[in-house]
Amino acid sequence: MRGKKIGTKLIYNIIIFAKSRGYKNLKLTVVDTNPLAKKLYETIGFTIHKTKNYGLLTRSAGFKEVTHMVKILN
Repeated sequence: MRGKKIGTKLIYNIIIFAKSRGYKNLKLTVVDTNPLAKKLYETIGFTIHKTKNYGLLTRSAGFKEVTHMVKILN
């Protein structure tokens, strides 16, 4: 379903919901094998908080790094 802006719409609705509940920020984690998701989050305004290499713990799951991202809600 890529290219249909479904992910973008979902995230914007989450942002609206979080703001209506008084949240100050949103946090998420994306794995290194999903660069398109990371790019989408950056486009929406999420910034990288930290990237962590978990090594052997995650290689069996098919990835080695996770990036923690945050978006400050106004």
